Amino acid sequence: MKELISWKLTALSGKTYTPADFPVCEKNADTCVWKRDDGFSVTVKTCASEPVVWDKLAVANEPEQILDVRYPVIELPFGEKYDILYGYDLGIITKNNKIECGVVKNVRLLGVPVFALLSDDGGYYFDCRRLEVRGNGADYFVSEDKKSIKIEIIHAYSKTIRAYDAAYGEFSGKWFDAAEIYRNWRKEHQLFSNIEAHPVLKDIDLWIWNRGPIAEVVPPVLELKKRLPDCKLALNWYWWHNIPYDTEYPDFWPPREGEDKFREAVKLLNDNGIYVQVYINGVCWDVDGKSWDEGGLESCMINKDGEVVSTMFNQYTRHRLGYMCGEGKIFRRRMVELVKTLQSCGLNGQYMDMVSHMGVHHCYNPRHKHAPGDVQIMLDGYRAMIDEIHSEIPGFPITSESCGECFLDSLAGVTVCNSISSEHMRKDFWEVVPLFPAVYHGQTVMFGNYASMTGVTPWDIMWPPEDRWQEESAWHEIYPDQYYIESSRNIIFGIQPTVCDFYPEVAAKDEYAPARSFLQKSVEFYHRHKEFLFYGYMLSPEGFECDEVSVDFFGRMIFTKRELARTITKKLPAVLHSVWQNKEGKTALFLANYTSAERVWSFNGKSGKIAPRSFEMVEL
Repeated sequence: MKELISWKLTALSGKTYTPADFPVCEKNADTCVWKRDDGFSVTVKTCASEPVVWDKLAVANEPEQILDVRYPVIELPFGEKYDILYGYDLGIITKNNKIECGVVKNVRLLGVPVFALLSDDGGYYFDCRRLEVRGNGADYFVSEDKKSIKIEIIHAYSKTIRAYDAAYGEFSGKWFDAAEIYRNWRKEHQLFSNIEAHPVLKDIDLWIWNRGPIAEVVPPVLELKKRLPDCKLALNWYWWHNIPYDTEYPDFWPPREGEDKFREAVKLLNDNGIYVQVYINGVCWDVDGKSWDEGGLESCMINKDGEVVSTMFNQYTRHRLGYMCGEGKIFRRRMVELVKTLQSCGLNGQYMDMVSHMGVHHCYNPRHKHAPGDVQIMLDGYRAMIDEIHSEIPGFPITSESCGECFLDSLAGVTVCNSISSEHMRKDFWEVVPLFPAVYHGQTVMFGNYASMTGVTPWDIMWPPEDRWQEESAWHEIYPDQYYIESSRNIIFGIQPTVCDFYPEVAAKDEYAPARSFLQKSVEFYHRHKEFLFYGYMLSPEGFECDEVSVDFFGRMIFTKRELARTITKKLPAVLHSVWQNKEGKTALFLANYTSAERVWSFNGKSGKIAPRSFEMVEL
């Protein structure tokens, strides 16, 4: 495989450099150096060759600014054989029959920076061996005839980085074995030393993700606490703010119902032992908002065409949210002051959306001091913002969205809703696997899903009423397994249980009683087995067998217009499973039957039946 490996440098000018551009190549046993007469050179040194090859690539005396280093670059046979694994959020597999051919696809490797080709007959493994904080991704291109795949592993260039470490090699082709290759290397080469889960967050047994006014949000949480007196509950509270959701950011303060009522609600929850954090966005400033002129342009990312990097998330207000560069000190200070204000209201922690996504964006803002197109400033700047918060509010936990290896020492936890409930986003081509928990379980807190007992997405009363769906159906009856499988994924992946949109109607109506019972069972099961499901060590899941079933999912998010919602049908195992080892060395198989029928299973010589809508632990 090594003889097939190449590299490429991409420059700010658009020019690319490859080995063909260097007239001299000097080789010895473990090093290759490509040189030009002007002193420009690229060095690749092999550090290890087992279980995969580990190389370091270094660039010296470059004649112009480099944007990214691509190593390794390789073309391999593909066909109908391989699925693709990559380390976005929890971990994603794209099945062979869902792969788009004839187009370059880019994936972010912000979680576990692994990219692999999987098959039962063996596969190919690649990773980015971060020895310092840096951004990574991958481009891949499957030919139109599907015979070949070209892979380029991307390392964002920075003059502060001495070398770009990467690994590659053939391996078993199993996703868990890919995780284990990286996990075993990372044990010996820690990015951050002595990372442990936050002492408060690790005790949480259930997150309730509610949005809206106090009367809708708080009483159901208090009711759940009565049903789960021995469990630690946490409220992740959205739409507490005085602006429409995804509009007029970052002007969240004051609270929508006034500061006094907000403080009273937080105190009531705290008095009942409930952890409380609220939503703010830690990255965006509304380009079309009232306060943009107060520092938005000075702080934002600008793309190569001179435009503000932005996304129109809200399809109702149609405001563009601009992304702030890590150098945006006006924005960063605004965020720090907002978090301090919220903490003074009694909050136990703070959720800052999108922060752990930072590490892939290029910024060309001419007002900034960083090099044009720099990516490293995103990681450095946002990490500095969190450090500022910690310096002014010691011990105050900050959580964000999506698994991010480069923020493990800064963020106390992340929500993984986009992976756990990817079908809501109509991602029918994703198969989610717990790649990140397999490597980092117990070292950080993971929570979140979009699991709703009703299937009705919440509505912000500050949005234009004409855009609201005029009729709703009994979605929980039309999609009877969706809530149960999403909730079960949390347990089996070792992720803190979460329920969304648990409002007074859901807490009271008989039609939701089965779902409420399942929620209680799942939380109590997780609480009893945290020695495995939070503090444990994931082992290989290979060898499990059960029936497959067709599961219908409702592809709908809060901004989905009715005509764009659709049904996604997947063929999935009827029983979800994982294998864990606790700190005493005991191992156990964990099972979740999310279906309405009894199921039969077998695992490496053991077998049994599991009741409908239930969980089970089997000692091994």
